[in-house]
Amino acid sequence: MYNKINENFIEITQNIFQKLFNTSINAGESYIVEKKDHDWDISGIVGVVGDFEGVITIRLKNSSASKLLEKSRLDSPEISQRWNLINDMIGEIVNNIAGNVLSKISKKKFTHSVPITIQGENHILQWPKSAPIIAIPFEMEYGVMEIQYSLEESND
Repeated sequence: MYNKINENFIEITQNIFQKLFNTSINAGESYIVEKKDHDWDISGIVGVVGDFEGVITIRLKNSSASKLLEKSRLDSPEISQRWNLINDMIGEIVNNIAGNVLSKISKKKFTHSVPITIQGENHILQWPKSAPIIAIPFEMEYGVMEIQYSLEESND
């Protein structure tokens, strides 16, 4: 099941980054996240219910997020407005990825939450305990990032 889901995440994430930022990204080998410590500065998160239940995230460093914002041409010189734009951008990216992937893998229905963005060194996410956390690393000219998800098929 996870191989097919991973393929969808990779294809859709690559397409979105090509369309939004006119940049190619390369996927690495997926892996199961064993430890909760990490080096990410920003996480965009959506919760999922329906045919699948769980969490989908995009995780990256501040420097990568800043470069993506510059590439989007929505940048602002004011620091607080700049971070608001970064939060909105990361939220929209994870929202687009989640919606597109879920529409491909769901048989009947799905709903996902409004995206939220969390910032801070080694911030903590509360993951579902019923399914593994799968990470798909990506490399791009602006650094590295990961799509992480923990999804389980619903019994409904």
